[in-house]
Amino acid sequence: MGNSTPEQIEKLVREHFKAKAECDRVALKAQFAADVVVWTPLSLTSRGFVERPTVGADKLIDIIASDYFYKKDGREWIVEDYVSDGSKVSVRATLRATIAATGLPYENSYTFFYRLENNQIAESWEAFDTAFAADQVRPTG
Repeated sequence: MGNSTPEQIEKLVREHFKAKAECDRVALKAQFAADVVVWTPLSLTSRGFVERPTVGADKLIDIIASDYFYKKDGREWIVEDYVSDGSKVSVRATLRATIAATGLPYENSYTFFYRLENNQIAESWEAFDTAFAADQVRPTG
């Protein structure tokens, strides 16, 4: 498996969040292992937003690059900080976007934990205020 170098980690982190912001399917496909496993927060699964785990790069890219949650135009990911030991990466980032269902602005802080293989994301865990996000993207009132 081997560890990624600090330069490879920085490049992957910066390019990954740029690809997420731009809904760049080609870049995302190169950054994810084909059989990537993503452990989304249980509160999103219990609300019927996504399955847990979400398995497969194509399925994950379809979610990221859609405008189901957020409009594509103006979507911005800001990498606040990251740390890595070469095979695991933790990234703290902020998403600024427009909610697709309402057109209202959205901003939330996220923490991602990635396990890398061959300088690709093989497994991912997400942590963020999911109740806030769910209430914003699928208003109840």
